[in-house]
Amino acid sequence: MAIGKKVVSAFSGPADVNSFDLINNIPTTQTIKAKHTDERDDLEILYQTVRSIRENKDSKSELKSVFEKLKNDHANDWLLSVEIAELLKDSDQKQLLQEVLVYLDQLKEKRPEVAHLISGGLELIFDKEAV
Repeated sequence: MAIGKKVVSAFSGPADVNSFDLINNIPTTQTIKAKHTDERDDLEILYQTVRSIRENKDSKSELKSVFEKLKNDHANDWLLSVEIAELLKDSDQKQLLQEVLVYLDQLKEKRPEVAHLISGGLELIFDKEAV
């Protein structure tokens, strides 16, 4: 239990090492490290492109090519499509926004385990409007 305004550091062991025989205890779980593949690197480049569009207020014209590449090469990724929909919400690219929303609806049917995440993201974007 932490008490105070903020936590400035943390230690994953007992506060009093003399009271516990855990000095040489080796954790039973290992850190899961993401494997870098060409496909994953390509997806991360798409995320970085969308991030730079968001941060730099760049032209959103590049979003169409990012979305097309996402659909063709990374059909299981849903989060970047939700981000693209968020960026397109107040833009003049209504046709592309409609394409993204249709794609997300198809993805909800194809991957029901993430359907609630997609719906929740769209609700946040569109202020609980009918999507």
